[in-house]
Amino acid sequence: MRAKIFSILFIIYILFSISLVTAQCPAVTVRFANPEYDFATQVYTVDVEYQCDMENQQLFGMNVRFFYPENILEFIAFGEFAEGYGPMNPNPPLKSTGNQSSGMTLFGFEGPQEYINGAIQKTGTASLFLSTTGWTKIYNASFQVEDTGSFDIESFCPPLIWDLNEGANGGIAAGIIITVVEGSGSAPATEHCVQFNWQYDGIPGYPHGYPVAIDCISTTDPDSLPVNDTLQGIVVPGGAAECYDALEIIYVAGEGTTFIVQNGADVNLIAGQKIFLMPGTFVQSGAEMLASITFENFCSSYQSAIVSNPAPGENVTFEPFLDGKAFKIYPNPTEGKFTLLLDEKPEQLYQLHVSGVMGNTIIQQKLEGLDRFEFDLSDQNPGIYIIRILAGNESNSYKLIKQ
Repeated sequence: MRAKIFSILFIIYILFSISLVTAQCPAVTVRFANPEYDFATQVYTVDVEYQCDMENQQLFGMNVRFFYPENILEFIAFGEFAEGYGPMNPNPPLKSTGNQSSGMTLFGFEGPQEYINGAIQKTGTASLFLSTTGWTKIYNASFQVEDTGSFDIESFCPPLIWDLNEGANGGIAAGIIITVVEGSGSAPATEHCVQFNWQYDGIPGYPHGYPVAIDCISTTDPDSLPVNDTLQGIVVPGGAAECYDALEIIYVAGEGTTFIVQNGADVNLIAGQKIFLMPGTFVQSGAEMLASITFENFCSSYQSAIVSNPAPGENVTFEPFLDGKAFKIYPNPTEGKFTLLLDEKPEQLYQLHVSGVMGNTIIQQKLEGLDRFEFDLSDQNPGIYIIRILAGNESNSYKLIKQ
């Protein structure tokens, strides 16, 4: 009887010990996050971040293994390592590519999959502890975007698939291995992952899952001009100066949304054809909003020329113009009269146009032979006026305020 009781107690002790060891093993989750795209180089970059379920844990190392569509991306390198971390063998990471049908068979995307097998590790003194509530970035991964169909689109969402099966008890291929710091060495962790633009399907067998468009970014040129632009749910705070443009049409507010320009803000709307100020457009007292139609001078070339009237004898600060020339418009704001001062007499014929907010021409004059020209808007209503200076086929536009 005593022997039986002892056996039962021994088994309970063993189970308790195993449970205690398991409970003390931290669970570390890895994810890709914060995608960025460089339009000039077509390089796509994502951060690699970690989270732990136990406090005061440091990452020791990881076998970094993942898949992606080979016909969209090409892995470049790991980079931006946190202090005390770096790449380990195999360095550079090994690449292997499947056949044309393997991407669909395994992961639900067209073309072959490419598999990256690399490693990173603590290489020196590291002060980072893994967050238990947020995410801790250790390094990033960069890729060359090779699919021309992925250029200049609004939603680029390539899947990056960690090598961990759905049950988190092994890898799709070799599997990911994560360790944490223990003393002067390392200790195992329980591996978890958050998949990136891809999810498991919950069904045994192939494919393991399929792509989902969750973390998408634009690959369009940030400096390109949209054909049409819709401005909804926007508040321009006091003190801000914003310019919105479109090749053809700008729609402001509407559909139950708002576009609010607060007191002290300065907004310019520039379109090639039409500007619609829909219900929900609010310009507070003390704010300025100018809407103009143009064929050539959009936000990239628009400049504000709000400058103060120089005191007698004061050196005049000139604004840049065209072909290395410069000018000064003052006073601005003005009560009516203002001066255009060039830094030198024009070598070619310049023209000046002053127009109102509706595009109506108020002043049109040639600029030649002199470096100083006087103008008068005393008979015009207070408001904002646009001054355009033309030199040959080039022109610049500036804003003048009449009080």
